[in-house]
Amino acid sequence: MRPRRGVIPRAPVAPVAPVAIVALLGAAGAASCGPPPTDVFSALAAIPGGALLSTWVNREGTRAYLVGGLVGVDPAMAPDRSAIGRLVRYENGRFETVCRSPSVLWWVHAVDNVVFASGENGTVLRFEEGRGCTQIQLGLDFPMGAPTLWGAFARSPTDVVFVGGSAAPDGTKGVLLEYDGTTFRRATIPARAQSENLFKVAAVGDATLVVGARGIVLRRATGSNSWVEESVPPLGGDDTIFTVSCASAGERCIAVGGVGVGRVLHRSAAGAWTLDPISDEIPGMSGVWVHRADRAFVVGNNGTTLAYAGASFYRPPSTVTRDALHAVHGASAGSLVIAVGGEMLDPRPTQRATILLRGVDRREFTFDGAPLRATGAARPEL
Repeated sequence: MRPRRGVIPRAPVAPVAPVAIVALLGAAGAASCGPPPTDVFSALAAIPGGALLSTWVNREGTRAYLVGGLVGVDPAMAPDRSAIGRLVRYENGRFETVCRSPSVLWWVHAVDNVVFASGENGTVLRFEEGRGCTQIQLGLDFPMGAPTLWGAFARSPTDVVFVGGSAAPDGTKGVLLEYDGTTFRRATIPARAQSENLFKVAAVGDATLVVGARGIVLRRATGSNSWVEESVPPLGGDDTIFTVSCASAGERCIAVGGVGVGRVLHRSAAGAWTLDPISDEIPGMSGVWVHRADRAFVVGNNGTTLAYAGASFYRPPSTVTRDALHAVHGASAGSLVIAVGGEMLDPRPTQRATILLRGVDRREFTFDGAPLRATGAARPEL
């Protein structure tokens, strides 16, 4: 299936059936009856339209963007082939789909009021409020097929890195693209990484990190055009690293991964990687956001959530969802934290999304116009 070219119009907002929501209520939730809340998050669940795979929250926590789509669903079974992927805005209690894509979108990142989303079939979208979505053509040749761009990070609209590969054994691997606002360039990377999938990219101070399969961690230093491989501890057979996030000054990074067995790694300011002992106790993990050196959130399979509070991880005794969770992000200067996931392993057009919320002080929400009522509570302090 080929992605459409040019401008992708703003999606019409169609009402959907109300869904159940359980949202974090902060102090109000803490005062409710019943046992004290224990989970890190609460969940907005059973959202039609496909799983959500990534979220980005602005500094103040006043706006967020979420992306996803019908993961693994045969396009012939989709209700609308031109609307398999979606970009959603969150603001003031309202989730609203702002544009659609014929391909699933896997990652979102925003800078200077410009939102970049990337995904399957080499899809890259640029969204600006008031202008809608435009698909940007890569202008590159991939003899083994267009890659899925699983990760993206933008320092500015003219300095963006995309990473990816292919789930097919004989598909394109080792994709690392640098975008200057006009042209995409495929970067030269170490030989070992050229034959592996690359999944996510993040800033570590003024440098840039990329993580991928077989325990690969690549770094590009400030002012350099060269990518070098960093050394990580042995990870065993389950050695995929899916996501990395760093505190703003780079004094701590956390990377997570594992398909069946979890992997959680810490990176010191000096660049040394260590494996956290909790890795032996958790399922595969795919999302992490480091708020600051002593505070981070991790999400993964089976609805697993972890919160890092400076010395170790808190793992709640129960979870608010059993759906897979794929990504988490929050407000660096606010309290809002959002994690996303859903029924990613259910390849039917009825596939639904899950949204976890922390730091929300309201009960009433809407998603594409359908009313949602927040109930329940979650652990207010870590």
